[in-house]
Amino acid sequence: MVVTSTALPAFACGPMPSGSDNPARQRWVKKRIEQLDQQNEEYRTARLKAKFEHQLGPGGGSEYESIQKEHHREQVELLMLKNEAGVATPAERAALNKFLHKREGHVQGQGQHHHQR
Repeated sequence: MVVTSTALPAFACGPMPSGSDNPARQRWVKKRIEQLDQQNEEYRTARLKAKFEHQLGPGGGSEYESIQKEHHREQVELLMLKNEAGVATPAERAALNKFLHKREGHVQGQGQHHHQR
């Protein structure tokens, strides 16, 4: 039996109100960006391992598939934090805006489903 622990990511809101003039928030954002960068390295290693295992035979690659969604959430969080800290590249800001625009449409579309009787 495999037991996994799932923790909800802190996302960009963090432990305190956002704001570029809040030194505690700035420290938290910097530390969280470092943590997410480290998790990106671990993800890349797991992805390479999974691709190699997949080449060896059936059943390989499941480790990669199991962490894809979590990785995507962490990538969005990383982009949000980098944007807040003012260190996001133009490409990162564009990717974040694209995600937020797509997400906004998805969230708005959820309330438009009506059941007819």
